[in-house]
Amino acid sequence: MRRGTALLMGAVLMAAARLVPASGDTTPAPVPLLPKFLCTHGVVDPEADNAPQYVGGVDSTAAVPKRPALDIRGVYLRLTDSQLQVFMALAGDPSTAAMKDYESAWRYAVNFNIGTIQFNYGFERDNTADPGKDAKPSDAGQYKPKASMTGLIFIANSAAQFVPGTGTAPSWMVITSPRSEVEKQMGPIDGGTLVTNIAGVTQDYVLTDGASADITAASGKDAQYTIGDDTCFEPPPTSVTSLTAPAVVFNHSTKLSATLLDEAGKPLAGKPMTFTIQDGKPTKLSATTSADGVATATYLASVKGGSLPVTATFPGDSALKTSSVSGTIKVSAEKTAFTTPVVTKPTATTRVVAVKLLGDNKAAIVGALVDWYVNNKKVASVKTDKTGKASFRPKPGQTVQAKFAGKAGMLLPAVSRAVKV
Repeated sequence: MRRGTALLMGAVLMAAARLVPASGDTTPAPVPLLPKFLCTHGVVDPEADNAPQYVGGVDSTAAVPKRPALDIRGVYLRLTDSQLQVFMALAGDPSTAAMKDYESAWRYAVNFNIGTIQFNYGFERDNTADPGKDAKPSDAGQYKPKASMTGLIFIANSAAQFVPGTGTAPSWMVITSPRSEVEKQMGPIDGGTLVTNIAGVTQDYVLTDGASADITAASGKDAQYTIGDDTCFEPPPTSVTSLTAPAVVFNHSTKLSATLLDEAGKPLAGKPMTFTIQDGKPTKLSATTSADGVATATYLASVKGGSLPVTATFPGDSALKTSSVSGTIKVSAEKTAFTTPVVTKPTATTRVVAVKLLGDNKAAIVGALVDWYVNNKKVASVKTDKTGKASFRPKPGQTVQAKFAGKAGMLLPAVSRAVKV
């Protein structure tokens, strides 16, 4: 059930703040980040009806059926480093075009307590078509206080704005006040301070009765907000899933991929993703998600083998929360092999034996130390050149063989054929 008339009459709907018009000569400040709806904080209208009833002397539902602009969906608060922000979620748009001729204004108020001090924020939108009011045409798109409303806490330099709904999301009435002005009234407000008795009230104001149309009904913990507990206002969560990091051979490439999803599990396209490989540098690879939410990047394994941690991260933005997923890339050593030794005879008493050391992709292994054996005894070591070639000059009649000891985690050992020169 809705809360009783004690909240409704008189001062409750009085304007507690000097409101900057939402349209006209003054440009309103940017709308703050809206809270998630429905959220764990604030007050939710338990009836969520589209036919609010007056609780004054007249039941107006027959004359004013289904007024979604008056139906409160929730009330939320937030105190930032610079602002007090108040949000009232509505089922519809409080445009003056939707008013009947006899309706003077639509009024909105949010009431709450910080300690023993009550804050009552009230503002209204005039109906210039109402013949019983002295409203100017310029008032039609403005939210403002009434000069006759007195006796409530005054918060200077406040602003009220309306954010229309999307059809699936509610509309919002938003009022912001400088924190410095609030603390002039109250003194310093610490994090962890409890705000209580949060309530919202709407009026389809008519000169003949002026009764309220909707009131939030929650109480106790359901009508509280702890300053600093602002998870309600965080961007919606995302998830990075399906990390693929295929095993790779040293000096080879592998394709990494991961999928970015929104909180409903739908893919997010065109979003940045970073793959971070802990390979001692670390290596960071940038990518952008495709239409199906998949980001891909190519990693060249340039460190010795083992299991390298890899993380795919979406950094987040003002509209979406960061997320990541972790895994490993297994890097194994590359196979190597010598080409068949080539023996040349520059002179009658001179012999030259040459080999090339190649990787498993037939690419030259450059700068590798090749050991030369004569009659099974190591006699020399030579580094391969840019073509992977290493040469040795044995004596005629000797049996020669080349050996490569390998590099731990990078290159596997290799042994050439033995040849008699």
